[in-house]
Amino acid sequence: MFNKKIFLVLISLFLSSPAWVEAFDTATCQDPKVHYLFRKDVPTFQPYAADFVHNVLGPIIGQTPVDVDAGQGLNAAIAGKFITGVRDACNSSECLTEVAPYAPFATVIAGSGATLGANLSSDAFVSNIPFNMSAEEHWSWLHDGGGLAIEQELYNKIACGSTTCADTVVVIPFVMTTNEDGLWWRSEDLPMQGEHRVLPNSVAEAESLFAGKVMRFFGNGGRLMQNRFGIINSVVGGTNPYSFMLNGVDHDNNSGTPNVFPIGVDFLTPLGNLDVFIERPGIIFTNAASPAFPDKATELGYNTFYLKGWHQDFDVYELLVDKQYFDNCLDAGQQAALKDAAKAFMLESREADIARQCQAIKDLREEFKISGGSFHNKSWPRKILGALKDRASTFFAAQATPGSDFKRVFDSLNAFKAYVPHDIGWPDTCEVAEQQ
Repeated sequence: MFNKKIFLVLISLFLSSPAWVEAFDTATCQDPKVHYLFRKDVPTFQPYAADFVHNVLGPIIGQTPVDVDAGQGLNAAIAGKFITGVRDACNSSECLTEVAPYAPFATVIAGSGATLGANLSSDAFVSNIPFNMSAEEHWSWLHDGGGLAIEQELYNKIACGSTTCADTVVVIPFVMTTNEDGLWWRSEDLPMQGEHRVLPNSVAEAESLFAGKVMRFFGNGGRLMQNRFGIINSVVGGTNPYSFMLNGVDHDNNSGTPNVFPIGVDFLTPLGNLDVFIERPGIIFTNAASPAFPDKATELGYNTFYLKGWHQDFDVYELLVDKQYFDNCLDAGQQAALKDAAKAFMLESREADIARQCQAIKDLREEFKISGGSFHNKSWPRKILGALKDRASTFFAAQATPGSDFKRVFDSLNAFKAYVPHDIGWPDTCEVAEQQ
C-alpha cells in the first residue's frame, strides 16, 4: 500500500530551488526564498498541488513556501523560456510585484503539458488522444513507454532550442485527474425530445447542428470535432465556463463582430474539481478568487448538461523544476525518490479526484430539477461517437507528418499500444438518476 506520509517526506526534498547564477554555486541550494507560482483564478488542480507544496515542502526545509498568485502573468512568465523566462521577467517592469523583491529567486511552478503550446503534441501529454488509452495506460506510456522522455525533449527545445540543454526544466508529472464531462449546452440550439433538450441521434442531424457553430472545446477532442463536424473551435482563455456563458466568445480575433455564444462549452476543470466552481446554496459558477456572479449558469441559457464525456478521460499536470537545481542540489538517490514518489502520487490523486466528483454531480442534478433543465447521466448518442471514432484514426495519422513533433508522439503511442479507437470506461462511482 502506498504510504502518503513517506511520499510527502521524499517529495519535499527537492523543492528548495536555488537562486540562479551563471556558474552554479551549491551554497544556493539552501536559499531560503522558495516561491510557489500558481494561478488562483484557475484552480483546476489546486487542491492537490497546494497540498503537495505546503504539506511537503514546509516541514522538510523548515520554512513556509511563499504563495504567489501569478494570475495571467504566470502564463507570460513561463511561455517560451519557462524558468529562464520567470527569471528574466523578474528583472523587467513586467515582473510580478509579489516576486520582484526576490529576484533572483527559487521557484516551483505547477503546470501542464499545455505549457508546450496549443498543439497536438502538448495536448497528447495532457490527455492523450480521444478513444485511445485509459488513465492507467497513459501513466504507463509516460513512464515505461518513452512518453516522458519525448516530452522532456520538447520542453528543452522550447526552452533553449535544443533537445539537450542545461537552461531548462526537469518535467515531473505528479497529478492525474478524473474524466472531463460531456459539456454544457445552450438549450435553445438543441432539438426537443419529449420534455427535454437532447443531442441529435443521427449523424446527418449532428452535421447540420454543429457545422459552422462556435464551441469552446479544448484539446485533441476539439480538433477532431472540427474536422468531422465542422465546428468553429474557439479555445480562448478564461477562468471558468461561466464567463463564456455570460459574455460569449470572441471567435474572430476582435474583428469588430459581436461575441458569439457557443453552442457547447467544455469545462476547464474535470468533474472531480467541479466543486471549486460551485457556490452554494444553488449552483453558481464562480471565479474562486472573485465574488459570485449574479446569475446561475442555468439562467444564462446553458440549461442542458451531458455528464459523461469522451474527449479527455484525464488531465495530467507537472512540476517544472529548475534543471540546474535538480542536477546540482539533489543526489542520485533523491532524484530517484522524487520521480518514484511523483509516479505514485499521480495514481493517488486520480483516485481522490474520482471520489470528489460525486457530491458535485448530485448538486448539479438537484439544480436541474429546480431549473427544469435537462441533465443527462449518459454519454453523447452512440451514432455521433461512432462517427468520431470512424474518423479518428485517419485524422490523427494525417497530422503525424514526417519530421513533426507530433509524429514522434503518435509513433510512440502506437508502439506502446496500436491506435484502434474505442470507448474508454467511465469511473461510475456516483449513482445519479437520469432526468425525468
